[in-house]
Parts: sequence; structure tokens; C-alpha cells
Amino acid sequence: MRVSIFFVTLLIVAAPPALASSTSTGISREFNPAISANSLIIYSSGLLSEESHEEVEEEHVHHTGHGAGLFIQESELQLSANVDPYTRATLTLAMHGSSGFELEEGYLRTQRLPAQIGLRLGQFYWEFGKHNSFHTHQYPFVERPHAWDELLGEHGLSGIALELSWLSPLPWYAELSGTAFPLTHTIYGEEAEIPENVWGQSARLRQLFEVSDRSTLDIGGTWLAGDVAHLHDDEIEKGDRVLLGVDLTWKWTGPGANARQMEIQGEWIRRSDSLPDEDIVHDGWYLSARAKVTRRVWLSARYDAFRPEAVEEGHSHFQESGTVTASMAFVPSEFQAWRLDLMRRTLGEENFNGLRLQANFTIGSHPAHRY
Repeated sequence: MRVSIFFVTLLIVAAPPALASSTSTGISREFNPAISANSLIIYSSGLLSEESHEEVEEEHVHHTGHGAGLFIQESELQLSANVDPYTRATLTLAMHGSSGFELEEGYLRTQRLPAQIGLRLGQFYWEFGKHNSFHTHQYPFVERPHAWDELLGEHGLSGIALELSWLSPLPWYAELSGTAFPLTHTIYGEEAEIPENVWGQSARLRQLFEVSDRSTLDIGGTWLAGDVAHLHDDEIEKGDRVLLGVDLTWKWTGPGANARQMEIQGEWIRRSDSLPDEDIVHDGWYLSARAKVTRRVWLSARYDAFRPEAVEEGHSHFQESGTVTASMAFVPSEFQAWRLDLMRRTLGEENFNGLRLQANFTIGSHPAHRY
């Protein structure tokens, strides 16, 4: 009897993964999707003018802080699974406030192409710098840098696209990727109808270096090009739009299971529009520092700036801005975080102050965030 039990146990332990993950019906769970849900609850004071104590106009408030009060910032449902051994699928539905769910991402990614080549097809956030690829619940602060709203649009650079990537055989991590996409209003502008079957393209090089046993340096550069249309004196002017970006991230992790951590990150973007009669150039950048000071507490600070080119009146609605954000986060686990952000923003010649208190929680099997 003991011999029989021994052999049965041995068969179970040695069973192939597909058999070991089978249900009582004999159907494998190997390709069942991992399902997770995330929600962000936020209290916002709005942005209050120091001079008039009135709230800033809605056009200058990010979609995560539309006025004062308590509300749902965003809810997200994500499903991901292997379609087969060669392809993985991801589907993300997002609801901003209580407006109803919409498709945020839905794409296929290959897993076993030769020569370290990767292919992604569908709707997703394009690889442009660091911050553009973050989902809202991944933001290191409650809101994106203000310049990113002005330069990349309210929801960033995303849409239907085809991405090809290659991981080089160099002794350090070096990945080159290129993306082709039909034009969106984020690139072309909201002032004219997008022409059919007109495409843009982008390229990105990311390199990761091991500075020491406990620190890394991540350097990236991105280029994107497409058509653009501007409304000027009730006439549409068409031209070319180019975006350039550079990003740098330094990370350090201390010794021990609950090690202290530090991160310094900076990013710069330039958007250039070449029109028949003039060129319009806007710049934006941010610099942030984050530190894990105890097992569950992070302290962070960020400065971001937007520098629009002074153009002919009526041709641009942009204002120069600078925002200082101080943040404290209590992170009891990887599934929950509470964050308090204090903001001071300068728009033109006026100063505004704001407060954001955010609860961020996730249930289910959520994929790991990228390094």
C-alpha cells in the first residue's frame, strides 16, 4: 500500500504543467486569462488661485482633477492570457469617472520569433519615452506632468498601431523598436478631419546599464513624425509634426528584504510643427526624485515645466507653466496604495495651489509593471 501511494505521488509531482493545471473535468487552465481590476478614488481641492482664491478654469485642469470634490478618477479591467505558445493577448477596458467603459488597450504580442524580434499589433500606448506608456494607476504621482497634457494630449499617444522590436545581443540591455500608426487627433490636431490612410511613424532606442551591484541607469531616446493641421484665421494650414524625446532613470536598491530604494527620473520632449509660413516649437520636461524611506512609506518630489513658443496671437492658446509637486505615499502591499500630493502651479503670471488624496487598489492577478 505504501509503495502504491509513493508511485501515485511521484506521478503527480512529475506530471507535465498542462496536466498539473487541469481541472477535474480534464480541461487545462493553462490558457485561461489572468483577470484583474483596479480603481482609483480621489479627493481633489481643485486648483485655487492665490490671488483671487477662485478655481482655475477647467481647460487648465487635468482630467484627473476636474474640480473639487470626491470622485472616481478611473477604473480599469484587464485580461491577459497566452493565445497559444507563440502569441499573448492583452485586453484593457477603462472607465474615466462614471462615463462608461471604453477600450484602452487590446493587442497581440508574439513570444517566440527568432533573432530576439518582437511584434505587437492592436491598440496600445505607443513607446514614446517613459511616462506615456504608464496606465493611470501606474503614475508615480496622482497626475501626469502638466506639459504632457499639453504636448501629448489628455490620454497620451495611443491608438491602433503595429510595433516591431529587436533586442540586441550587446552585453548590456539595448532594445530598438519602431511603430507605424494611422494618424490620430493627438498627432494631427482637433481642428480638421483626419485624411484617410495617412500614417505616422516612430522609433525608440532604450538602453539599460548596470552601474553597480545595486544601481542601474536607463537611457532612452524617441522620435515620432506625422502630419498636422492648424486652424489660423478660419483657414486650415497643413504641415509636418515631429516629436523628439529623451528620458533618463537612475534606480538604487539597498540591502535586505525590505530594502530602501531611490529613483531619479527626468524626461524632455520637443514638439515641432512645420507650417507653410512658420515653424512652431514647444518644449516640456520634468525631473522627479522618489525615495522609499520605510518599509511602506515613499516620499517624492517633482518639478515639471511647459515652455510654448511665443507665436502670433490667435495661433496658439498655450500658456507657459511650471508645477511643483510634493508627495507622500503609504503602500501596505503591491495591491494597495494611498497617496497625498500637494501642488503649486504657475500659469502665465498667476499661481495656483492644489491638494490630491488618492486611494489606489487592485484585485485579481495583475501583470508585473515594467522596470
